[in-house]
Amino acid sequence: MALWILLATFVSEDAAALWAGWLVRTGELTPAVALGACGLGIYLGDAGLWLAGRALAGSERCHRW
Repeated sequence: MALWILLATFVSEDAAALWAGWLVRTGELTPAVALGACGLGIYLGDAGLWLAGRALAGSERCHRW
């Protein structure tokens, strides 16, 4: 379940956090696992976007602006 939450953060961080909270509320997930999955997913998503921006920064397409 934690893996699904981690992957869901790539689509919508808010929805994944709400889903994780619901799973904690219903007892299907511990708060530590939910927080870890959300936190790691958000970190990996942000790091991926940063790396993509860093990789594209040297392209000719971005320098026209």
